[in-house]
Amino acid sequence: MEKKNDVKDLKEEKDVKDEKKEHNSADAKIEALIEMGKSKGVLTYKEVMDTLDDLELDSEQIERIYDRFEALNIDRRDGNT
Repeated sequence: MEKKNDVKDLKEEKDVKDEKKEHNSADAKIEALIEMGKSKGVLTYKEVMDTLDDLELDSEQIERIYDRFEALNIDRRDGNT
């Protein structure tokens, strides 16, 4: 019985590590997007959506990202302008 629990504990530990990696990867992608916006002063909607579409974010998380854009004076525009 103990052996099954050990395997289960190892699997749960791996799952937690995988979730942390995904979270860190998402944070890194968002930070890279923000840095790009800070350097250019503007992001295209395509740049934003290409980044955010790859991430599993809820509406509150997306709203916080847009709030950061606004606080940092990062405009969003169509790619044509």
